[in-house]
Amino acid sequence: MTRRLLKASLLMLLVVLLYGGTILAGGWQYSAVGARAKGLAGAYRALADDWSGIYYNPAGLAYLSHNIWNVTAETSTPRPQVETNFLLNGYDVGYLDGQTRYPHDQTMLWGAGAIAIQQGVAGPIAFGGAVYQSFDHNSDMNLFYLRDAYSTKGSMPERNHLSNFDVIAFHPAVAIKFSEDRLAVGLGLPVYRGDMFIDQIKLVDNPYDYVLDSRPYESFPKLYEVDGYGYGIGFNFGIQFRPSDKVSLGASYTSSATISLSGDSREEVFLPYNQGVVNLYNDPSARQDSAQTEIWTAYSGGSFMSESEFEADLTLPSELGFGVALQANEKWLLAADFVFTRWSEFEDIDIQISERLFDRSVYP
Repeated sequence: MTRRLLKASLLMLLVVLLYGGTILAGGWQYSAVGARAKGLAGAYRALADDWSGIYYNPAGLAYLSHNIWNVTAETSTPRPQVETNFLLNGYDVGYLDGQTRYPHDQTMLWGAGAIAIQQGVAGPIAFGGAVYQSFDHNSDMNLFYLRDAYSTKGSMPERNHLSNFDVIAFHPAVAIKFSEDRLAVGLGLPVYRGDMFIDQIKLVDNPYDYVLDSRPYESFPKLYEVDGYGYGIGFNFGIQFRPSDKVSLGASYTSSATISLSGDSREEVFLPYNQGVVNLYNDPSARQDSAQTEIWTAYSGGSFMSESEFEADLTLPSELGFGVALQANEKWLLAADFVFTRWSEFEDIDIQISERLFDRSVYP
């Protein structure tokens, strides 16, 4: 019984270690690239002697034993959960508070393609190039509704919290060996293509004075959408040292990179419906009063839409990693990596829209 339990425990540990390579760090960064590296749960900086060294440690390219080309494809079906708890002055404003919400099911596809070339037969210089998806986030959820107390005429789209971020790297690299093939250095210059799509609810302050801004009209829900792309460039540098045939040490640094995004934006404000306010301000004799007409329109339960352009900077975090690998015998390879990712460099994305609804004190 004890032996069975031990075998089961070892099997579970093996599954966890193998699965660890597919985890998304920070919720959207791939923690491993390449089949062999994923099998080692990303502990690859001290090895990195195939094409995926372009990503982990470009110095490892110098130890290629032959030319390599690679194409891989993977799928994933993420299933995060969200429980909203958003109140305004202690009151519900339309978020589905207290409910555990899940995204609409969707399958994400990503992959990689690469080529790595060794100069001559075990020459000192090697070149490589890879295209891979390093960051991805996809979520499509329903988290908000228009309350009857706010409006009985309008309705909110069911999918009102969508986000899709993709970053693809076009990554050339070069490596060279020194000191009787014991030491190698490598340099890569990745060019990043970033795509962003966001469709979410934002509450904006009611621009009118008391009593028109009384509950439940303190805020107006605005559905805003941005859709754009951009490019950025960075670099990664690596060192690999092999003091013996069984021991290998590696270190690598990947710089931060800023992707300048731009594209189109769309905003739609869902206006409240209040029959009393409509009756009060629907006076034909005062229709020449623009302020009165404006209030009558605003509280008639319609919506107001605007299209514009946006700009945003997406900063990818820098990363510093160290690794060690020991080939204990023909069957056992032990590898470990320590990686520090500066997530503080990845701040909230500040989206600058050229024209925003309700940025002025008077509607519209």
